[in-house]
Formats: sequence, C-alpha cells, structure tokens
Amino acid sequence: GEPGLAVTRAELEEFMAVESWPWCEDPSNQSEKYKRNKVRLQLVPLLAELAGSRQALGHRFDALAGQSQSYRRWLTAEAEGWEAKHADGSGTGATEAFPLSPWLAMEVSPLRTEVLHRFLKRSYRSLRPETGGTVPFRHLQKIEARLASDARSSTKSNSVSWSLHLPGGYAVVRAGGELRCATLK
Repeated sequence: GEPGLAVTRAELEEFMAVESWPWCEDPSNQSEKYKRNKVRLQLVPLLAELAGSRQALGHRFDALAGQSQSYRRWLTAEAEGWEAKHADGSGTGATEAFPLSPWLAMEVSPLRTEVLHRFLKRSYRSLRPETGGTVPFRHLQKIEARLASDARSSTKSNSVSWSLHLPGGYAVVRAGGELRCATLK
C-alpha cells in the first residue's frame, strides 16, 4: 500500500488492470536517498510489524485521525465561543483589535494558540487576500513568546507598546491591551 491511502498497492494495480491502464513505476521510488521513500520502505513496515500487521497499523492511524478530528472540532468550537464572547466586533482582519486580557487569562495553551492563529489568519487574509491567510507556526510562537515576556515584566499592560516584524511583510503591533496586524511598507 501507499502511506496515506486507504487501498493497498495490489488493489491499485488490480484497478489499473481492470481499467486497462498501464502501471507506471518511477524508478526513484526504490531509492532510499529520498526521505519519503525511507518512510515507505523502512518506517512503515517497521510500524506495521510493531502494530502486528499492516491492517492493524491502518486501524491505529484511522483511530488517531478520528481523535485528531474530534480534537479539531472541540478546539474550533471553543475558539469560536471565545471570539463570540471577547471580540469587540469593531472590525475584521486588518481593522480588528485583539483583546489581550481575556486571551492572557486563558489556561488552555492550545486554545490560546488557536485563538491567536485565527486572529492572525483573518488579519493576514484581510491585509493580503492573495496569501490565503497562511500563518506559519513559528510566527505564532514568536508572538506568544513576546506576550509571555510582557506578562512576566512588571510594566503595566496598558502602557506596553511594541511592533514585531514578521517574515512576509507583516507586523503585529501591541498598543496597551490589544494587538493589531499591519503590513510593512
């Protein structure tokens, strides 16, 4: 089988034969110089052996995918609930103010990251629609680290101001108790 596919290689080959389509094999698929091939040729068989069979490994991956989907649904619902309660409604994307006090009060770290991600994604998409709102995780980490540093300092949060320049021509601007996004000229 192929990693990430719900069918085996034999099933693919049989389907191709039934449809009278030729099977084409890329010779590089057998070269372990590519990481994707090392995973397919070495890691997947080892994981299947440890799981008891290829089928058992597939069941474990399916279970993990189900858990991930459940967690994603929960995280999205919680983030939407937080936004409904704390967003000021004064704008979206580029004009949106992100309230820091309720965000800093959140105790669930993944939820904090998700809420910040959703704010940045809306802002990025509003500022530069062609980007699709892609927010690299390293941007989130950089912003969260800066906010954590602020929270540890003795300076009153309403007097803290800074601008953090991020790759891609964006800036996250803190002015007192809120964040906003901007593009760099």
